[in-house]
Amino acid sequence: MKYLLISFFALFALISANAFAGQVPNVPPVTYDLVSDSGKEKTDNQAYAGLVWTWGDMTPSAVIGFSHGKVEADGDTEGVHASLSINFAGGFQLGKAKLTYLNGKEDFQGEAGIGYDLKTNSFLIPVGVNAPHVAGGLDVYRSAIEPYFMLHTRDEFDKPDEETSCLSRGPGGGGEFVDADCSVPFNGVPF
Repeated sequence: MKYLLISFFALFALISANAFAGQVPNVPPVTYDLVSDSGKEKTDNQAYAGLVWTWGDMTPSAVIGFSHGKVEADGDTEGVHASLSINFAGGFQLGKAKLTYLNGKEDFQGEAGIGYDLKTNSFLIPVGVNAPHVAGGLDVYRSAIEPYFMLHTRDEFDKPDEETSCLSRGPGGGGEFVDADCSVPFNGVPF
């Protein structure tokens, strides 16, 4: 009985193997797509120096500062900015200390924060915009608003390098390439 059962399965295997002889099943090819890694971000820290003019005062103050920004692959940027101005008119005197939040693109950001004027001993709210080598805005005091304009050495924030990879879309996945290096285009004709 055991030999009869084994013989039956062997015969069945031979018959079914002959049924597919010479036929190639139509399986769609594995395709690939070139994709970029847009989830990367880069941290960029920049120290700078500059000159700042306030409305009504033609003598500029020196300013030193530090900007810290996180830049995504698409250029979206957020970070912090700290600065201290130093007045030289009438002797050396510390001016304004500011700490602001930055938000925008790698080459242009808005900012808002808090500050303290060491000359007048009063708090202020700085709001403004930053671009490479130039900034401007308003220092809002309790009883006054003081516009300012600044020239500085800070450049735009650096974007991360864009990296690409070749991603498999599987059989019939609709990818643009037929090789894992994404170098041979898929022309849409089945193999």
